[in-house]
Amino acid sequence: MKKVSVILLLLISVVTYSQNSGATAEIKKSTVTKLIFTVNSIKELKSINWNDVKDIFKEDNKEETIVLGFKVKGINKEEIKHSFEVKGKVSDIDNTIEITKKVIKVITKL
Repeated sequence: MKKVSVILLLLISVVTYSQNSGATAEIKKSTVTKLIFTVNSIKELKSINWNDVKDIFKEDNKEETIVLGFKVKGINKEEIKHSFEVKGKVSDIDNTIEITKKVIKVITKL
């Protein structure tokens, strides 16, 4: 009976102690500064949802410099046919997207 009470007391103390010493989680804010799209054809660039692109950068600091990059694969899927990057500030995301759309139009004509 003594052994049973000692084991029971030991189990209760272990269970009680393990519940009190829980780890705390710390959530840190991360920022996205570069977004690169890799597509198989130029036609796929026209299907980008620009509102989603804006949402990705909306939590960033307004003065943060961001990069929108695009890579179009060639016939051989390992080589890159066209590649370009557009840099801008988060506060000027609309202008950066407009420049990107213009570059996509130029690439489509090539």
